Amino acid sequence: MPWGGQGRPERGIPQLGTLGGGNHFIELQGNVKSDALYVQMHSGSRGFGHGLATNYFHLAKADNPAIKALDLGYFTPESSHYRAYLNAVAAGGNFAIVNRLAMFEQIAEAFEEVFGQPLSLVYEI
Repeated sequence: MPWGGQGRPERGIPQLGTLGGGNHFIELQGNVKSDALYVQMHSGSRGFGHGLATNYFHLAKADNPAIKALDLGYFTPESSHYRAYLNAVAAGGNFAIVNRLAMFEQIAEAFEEVFGQPLSLVYEI
């Protein structure tokens, strides 16, 4: 993977299984008709994805200095960074899935301890 020296995805590894900040949340929900309990969460790729994004923002800016803002950069299919960028996006997505699954395992253990019921994974995107 080309590395522009910006961002450090390795800082995300210790964050595996953690929620993060901003709009990230874990919420206990209930269905009043069925008395069912649910857990909904929103989190992402943490420092790993941020490090990847920062790196590719800088590489895109280096390829096209006319870009006004780092987050407006892009790679065309002809770019030498295009394929590596797509792989990095996929790696960030995979990290996000594993991060949520790691959190789910911790939540499911606590859920069963508190409520005496197993918690099943319904959907993960």
